Amino acid sequence: MPINKEKWGTKYQNRNIEVFVVSALKVSQKFAPDSKAKKIHWRLSGGYNTDSGSESTIFDTANVENQGPYVEIDFYTRGYIASHNATKNLEFQVLKDYTSNDVANLVRQRRLNVFRYNAQGTGCRTWTARLIEELEDEGVIPRDSVTRFRQAVEESNLPEAEIQKVQISRKTQSGSDEQKPQKRRHK
Repeated sequence: MPINKEKWGTKYQNRNIEVFVVSALKVSQKFAPDSKAKKIHWRLSGGYNTDSGSESTIFDTANVENQGPYVEIDFYTRGYIASHNATKNLEFQVLKDYTSNDVANLVRQRRLNVFRYNAQGTGCRTWTARLIEELEDEGVIPRDSVTRFRQAVEESNLPEAEIQKVQISRKTQSGSDEQKPQKRRHK
């Protein structure tokens, strides 16, 4: 299946990603009305600092009607790096130059765009874990990233998951790291 790119802004497709962030978002009862369990949607994003704040490309899955169990892979741009609605945001350091176009190519090469949800209609956590694993294998993010993700999944099942704010470190002209305050825009 092709990657849905309708809402993927071209402005940053070839810009190097400065941080990867995995987010856990509570699923509204509207989308899971029969479920009494705590449902969480997982997705990965690649963030960039910009002159006007921060932006990201979100790498996501969607269960689209009339596609059966096949998952639509969505890439879209947002004016924030980590969603303020997330119950958990976990940051992964970027170890080498990598763009959102590189992520799209990786998804196609590793056939992550041909993915199916299970019988219960879930699979975002598995897809996100696979993408993190592939990025790890490519040397884009640290080797412990999948382990950290699985730990975050376990923690998200605990009551009152802590919300973690994400800031990108920028190199100053002197070469030292400087934390740039992140401008957050509401979703």
